[in-house]
Amino acid sequence: MIRVKLPQTFQPERQYLLEVIFTEFLGIEFVREYTESFDYSILLENGKILIIKDYFFSSLEGVYPSQKNIPEKVEYVTLPFTSEKDLPLLYGNPELIEESDQIICHVDIFASVFFMLTRWEEYVVADRDHFNRFPAEASLAVKNNFLLRPIVNEYIEFLWNLLIHLGINDQRKVSQFRIVPTHDIDIIHYRYSMLRLINDIAKRKNAGIIAKRIKYRITNPFNSFGFIMDLSERNGLTSHFYFMSGGESEYEGFYNVTGKKAGSIFQMIRKRNHTIGFHPSHNTYNQKQLFLKEKNMLQESVNLAITEGRQHNLRFEVPGTWQIWEECSMHTDSSMGYPESDGFRCGTGNVFSVFNYLTRKKLSLKERPLIFMDSTFQLYRKLPITEVKPIADYYKSVCRKYKMPFTLLFHNTSFEDIFWNGSKTIYTNILETEK
Repeated sequence: MIRVKLPQTFQPERQYLLEVIFTEFLGIEFVREYTESFDYSILLENGKILIIKDYFFSSLEGVYPSQKNIPEKVEYVTLPFTSEKDLPLLYGNPELIEESDQIICHVDIFASVFFMLTRWEEYVVADRDHFNRFPAEASLAVKNNFLLRPIVNEYIEFLWNLLIHLGINDQRKVSQFRIVPTHDIDIIHYRYSMLRLINDIAKRKNAGIIAKRIKYRITNPFNSFGFIMDLSERNGLTSHFYFMSGGESEYEGFYNVTGKKAGSIFQMIRKRNHTIGFHPSHNTYNQKQLFLKEKNMLQESVNLAITEGRQHNLRFEVPGTWQIWEECSMHTDSSMGYPESDGFRCGTGNVFSVFNYLTRKKLSLKERPLIFMDSTFQLYRKLPITEVKPIADYYKSVCRKYKMPFTLLFHNTSFEDIFWNGSKTIYTNILETEK
């Protein structure tokens, strides 16, 4: 067991960091001790010490969620003990002093991890898109080209390698790479009204497309649940289906969770032991009562406790939306991905405990960050389908290296050529190459 001495200031934040880094990520036991020191000291059983200099919390005047506390620039530094050829330096400096019985590290590992996991950056940066979402381009990660890197994992590997060099005896927990396929269910039945048919005849004058749409109205390609579950089961995976149950905007209300169509889908998913979760509507991200109303309706419809899900349109504000999930007894959110960009919004793909930096409390809620979404490439980046598979392969290789989940989102509406040509083949290939 290691002993960690830490400064007395910002105790909730520091305690959160110790629990996330040592318990959740590394799986090693520790005891903590608050001292008058301004830095972190990690004492090993062999008497050796790792000192992590504190360049963030110990230097603060007032609250830390402030624009002035975001790094002005990020330097890429080359150091021993890192898992990559360089490390994006958020706080501190690259000085590393090795002595016979201790190492003094001037990279503020703790502040950097805290910055990425808590997303307090999004609270103080005012930029928003048309859905009032924090845009990827406003993030420090995009501005400094590290969104595609799980820098939280890189920092923790750096910390672990330093401890190994000093002779730590504790055994780290064994983690495994795995694919987590999730599916936001915005629509369950393909709609093609008589009015739309008339408009298509008048405007498109393309008999082939019109014929396909009439065919889809009959065969309903949005009913891809069987295909999705077959593929997951063939690869030893569990699919997570997130259903909507209401809403007050134009972006939802396309099916009724109390209806027969939805009921038969629920029954099929439950029978095959996949997961049913919640997809709260467009306006729930800051409306607790609406969130709770929709959650309760879904629970009553499936006759099952609902504990996980993702916000519709990835509409989210931190920490308020996380707090709503906490107060509505949800266990796992998976909204932390950018709609317009793939990557590691939280600096990791690992599931981790959420911290509300306004109340300064660790929540029971867990975050499972979203890394890869079909709509990112289809609607936002408008990439050819042939360019999507190499991107997925990159993230799988990164997640495999750091032994963490690769959480991806493919909507049930994506699996037909008229909607996204080749998506069925790409999705199959992503899952089947990991048997």
